[in-house]
Amino acid sequence: MLKKVNRLFKKKHEGNFGDIIGSMLCFLFMFVVLTTCINSSKIMSLKTNVDRMARSSMLRLETKGELSDKEVQELYEKVLSLGFESVDIKVNEGSASKVLYGEPVTIQINGKTSGRYLNLYSSLKNKWDKDYNFGVKYESISKASK
Repeated sequence: MLKKVNRLFKKKHEGNFGDIIGSMLCFLFMFVVLTTCINSSKIMSLKTNVDRMARSSMLRLETKGELSDKEVQELYEKVLSLGFESVDIKVNEGSASKVLYGEPVTIQINGKTSGRYLNLYSSLKNKWDKDYNFGVKYESISKASK
């Protein structure tokens, strides 16, 4: 039995281009799937970073009842440094006053970035340059004392 198998593999078979087409198509399909997965992970990573920044600011907002202008500006700069073209941050629905104990607090971050910054499908720049909008909103109850 082993001899028959060995003889089968030792024989030289004449091939043609048609035999290679299937392998080439499979390789192309795998390349497209892999590229799509990598680009999707870039977008998810960006969303995770914005989520993390919003959550840490929310914890400060819960304990203090407000965020100073300096803290909001630092958050704005951090989000911009991730590659956003425009960022909008609303703290406590735009209210400037301090929130007292037991009252609701909110922080909302909206931003826009493009495929150009993320280097998505860089070989197909003109066809895949689209904008990505991100939004994060956290709501909680203030634990700030007077």
